[in-house]
Amino acid sequence: MTEPLAPQQIGEAKVGQEDEFNDLISRLGNRLGFDHVLRFLPAESRIPERSFLTVPAAYSEVTPLPFRKRPRRPAMIFPPEPVTSASGHPPARFRWRRMSFTTLRAAGPERITPEWWFDDPAWRSGVRDYWRIETKEGPRLWLFHTPMAPAWAVQGTFL
Repeated sequence: MTEPLAPQQIGEAKVGQEDEFNDLISRLGNRLGFDHVLRFLPAESRIPERSFLTVPAAYSEVTPLPFRKRPRRPAMIFPPEPVTSASGHPPARFRWRRMSFTTLRAAGPERITPEWWFDDPAWRSGVRDYWRIETKEGPRLWLFHTPMAPAWAVQGTFL
């Protein structure tokens, strides 16, 4: 004879999600060093490279920023990498990392202007028009075009 078993733990010991996360940080910190276990926190900037902070996970509290509807950002952001053989807005075909890609779908542009109070050499070329590109070959990329110094570059990938 069998009886149905409840899908949750029975008893007084309830472990919250936050406690499990803190236990994970403690375990990793003890093995790797607490300064080597990092977390990303949001930052107030529209510039992709400055939209997050990297801080030690053990010594930081998550302080949520006020919610604002923002365009989707890629899962991985890296320094801009040049694209060759690109023509059109967005480019129908282009080469990146020695591979050829054909644009299947594109969404954009989203114009991001540099923050005038920071003198960042990477943004001296002026505004950037960002496009979300889905390619026939599979990768979904975040390309941008700089109208003042015409060039295309990839700065991120979507999952």
